[in-house]
Amino acid sequence: MKPQSSDGNGSTCLKVFRKPVRITITLAYCNYSELERLSGEQGRSLSNLAAYLLEGALQRIHAME
Repeated sequence: MKPQSSDGNGSTCLKVFRKPVRITITLAYCNYSELERLSGEQGRSLSNLAAYLLEGALQRIHAME
């Protein structure tokens, strides 16, 4: 059986077997600066930190549903 999770719209996502997807976003400069600072402190790339924060936010949203 393949690991699945709901995407919040009633469909399921195959977490393990899907390849990562790139997106582009626009941030206020102060948010960008804070992300850049945090990524340096944590030794992460900026994109890795952004993905980590987005995944955490989505998990919290799904937990509230």
